[in-house]
Amino acid sequence: MSLEDVDILCLQETWLLHLPVADGFEIAFNTAIKGAKGRPMSGLLTLVKLESGIRILSAKNVSAYIQVVEIKLPTQQPRNTDQLTFINVYWQHTAMQTETFLDLVTETISNIKDNGTDSKILICGDLNINCLKDDTKSDHANGKEFRDPTISAWLQEMKAWNLKILNGETPGDIPAHFTWKRDQQQSTIDYMFVSERMKQDVVRLDIIEMEASDHCMLKTTLKIHRTKEKISYQCTNLTVAPGRNRLRLTQNKLEKLKKIAGE
Repeated sequence: MSLEDVDILCLQETWLLHLPVADGFEIAFNTAIKGAKGRPMSGLLTLVKLESGIRILSAKNVSAYIQVVEIKLPTQQPRNTDQLTFINVYWQHTAMQTETFLDLVTETISNIKDNGTDSKILICGDLNINCLKDDTKSDHANGKEFRDPTISAWLQEMKAWNLKILNGETPGDIPAHFTWKRDQQQSTIDYMFVSERMKQDVVRLDIIEMEASDHCMLKTTLKIHRTKEKISYQCTNLTVAPGRNRLRLTQNKLEKLKKIAGE
């Protein structure tokens, strides 16, 4: 897949400590933090191609692991129906406990709804948990089986806000594909969840393997309606590119982004 096909690019675990330069793009930047050994960790980045006509209305970094970006689509629709709110996440379990992380997610979604921009929400990113697997474990002492409480807590959070999973439920990813592979290991740990009103606009979800990464790229295509012309067309690819030590904004990547922008 070429970056030319992408209008919005959401990255997690960039390790970037300084705002990168990417001519032709609007950028919402969440700096990486320094870990215990002094090396950068986490970091979130959302890029919007200017020539797409899409614009960033606001961006807020809730924490080093959660970024909220509100965008406006180039349509003739009334206010609020032409807006999308992205919650770009990277869940580092060793750095942030489940309860703390979910409290931040709850606060984030609640604030979005309080501001009246809750019609279309997309949560995307690297959760480092497998929400699809029936991951039950045996409790031999009590003769019962139980699911990983972290997975259960996340799914309960999504259910509470009526957010629907795209993985395994969307054309292009039925049945669900693995999103992470390393040696003989493989799992589905990168996800997209959307609000009910946004799900009706989702055309497909493609899981794309990347040569330089053990994570796959998640690419979703939306059908955007232009009420003035009374037609619909597929114009926007919202792409999540998770990956540790992988898709970095190196100088080489920046040069490619500049070329895509028309320079």
